[in-house]
Amino acid sequence: MVVSYTAKGNVFVPEKPRMWSDKPMSYVGSQFVFDVAPDGKRVVALMDAETASAKPETHLRVVLNVGEELRRRAAAAGN
Repeated sequence: MVVSYTAKGNVFVPEKPRMWSDKPMSYVGSQFVFDVAPDGKRVVALMDAETASAKPETHLRVVLNVGEELRRRAAAAGN
């Protein structure tokens, strides 16, 4: 579930909760399957694969140090 809210001074005013996603998150035991960005504007979640007749493939790409790589490429290109 997700809920929008406003905060005015010491008053917290939540709106009506709503479904965040109609797809279930994966169950991997006691591990967390989601994380929220520090600014609270983005979420990454491990979701169950779509049900299909063929076995689904799982692909995961994790990109680290994106800023450093972009700066390196820009410097190499002379920008």
